[in-house]
Amino acid sequence: MQKDMKITTLRKLYLKTYNMNSIEFIEQMYYSEFDGLNHIELFEQAKQMHKAEILAAANTLLYHSTGPSDTAAEQYYQETFVSKGSDDTLKENHIVDTNKMVLIKREDYLLILSDNPIHLFNHFNVNEMHGLYIDKCEHIEGLCNYIPKEDKNYGLTDPYFVFINTSKHKNPIKVFGLIMHEMMHMSFKKHYWDINKEEEIITWAEEESYYVYEQLKQRQ
Repeated sequence: MQKDMKITTLRKLYLKTYNMNSIEFIEQMYYSEFDGLNHIELFEQAKQMHKAEILAAANTLLYHSTGPSDTAAEQYYQETFVSKGSDDTLKENHIVDTNKMVLIKREDYLLILSDNPIHLFNHFNVNEMHGLYIDKCEHIEGLCNYIPKEDKNYGLTDPYFVFINTSKHKNPIKVFGLIMHEMMHMSFKKHYWDINKEEEIITWAEEESYYVYEQLKQRQ
């Protein structure tokens, strides 16, 4: 009986709010009586409506109406809204996994795994970074550098990214070598290029390479 009442309430809610946007829906919640649903369920419905609005806008304005089957709008939503913490940075070790690439926020850098370097440029919304160009990027196996910004004025505390091209090597030894190569770059940055910390630099790069390699293996 209680389940039937809840279904009836949901139907009333759907019919009454069918053409509303998420803001109008929240407003309507406070002027209507939906005793069969609690506020948590109502706010969850509003969140889903808001997500649908964002996906539709992104698909139209950013991706030229490529259609709902395209994952670009979903990726935009995940990266812009889901994966951000209260300080407007990706939460540490939060993983955004789409069919195009994987983003993992590590303590010291942003890890990007993809089988196509173009995805790296698209993610940062640039055609050029650090002397590399999107139309000549197919040769990139890995990259470790500052997250690009418009003024290109980088300092020691500016954030880094590490990109690994997952399609370049099939031999596990070469894959691990590629990862270790980029992690050495990252480790030098982490330790402020202090050659007196040679052991710490190498050890950190080795341990971080194990982590990245495991992430790759899980997605093969």
